[in-house]
Parts: sequence; structure tokens; C-alpha cells
Amino acid sequence: MPGVFTVVVAGGPRLADVLHGGAGSAFGAREAVAGGGLLVGLVMPALAAAVPALRRYRVRRDLTGSRARATRSAP
Repeated sequence: MPGVFTVVVAGGPRLADVLHGGAGSAFGAREAVAGGGLLVGLVMPALAAAVPALRRYRVRRDLTGSRARATRSAP
């Protein structure tokens, strides 16, 4: 798991930098930001429809506030 964590933490932002820089160079900064927001607005509802477990996911907090735990409701 530490290796996966390192790849995600170290590689994820660098990949995003390349993608955002490419979109900004190709379309301009304003268009790249607007397009990214539009893309998120289109992809997230489609993803939620395709993976029902994402809609059922809830985080329940302990009454003491010391720890949060994730739970899934029954399908």
C-alpha cells in the first residue's frame, strides 16, 4: 500500500499539471477552466448512475467526534 500511495501522491498532481497545461495552451486558460467544470458536471452524474454504490455511500460520525467511519447502506 505505501507504494500505491506514493504513486498516487507523487504522480497524480504531475499528470494533472500536464493535462491542464496542455488544455490551457490549446484553448486558453478561461476556456480550459470552463471546459473542466463542464466536464465534471457531465461526468459525475453519469458515474453516479453507473455505480449505484457511490450514491449509497455515507459517513457516520461517532458521537464523541473522535473518529468517522464509512458505511454502506443495503442495496
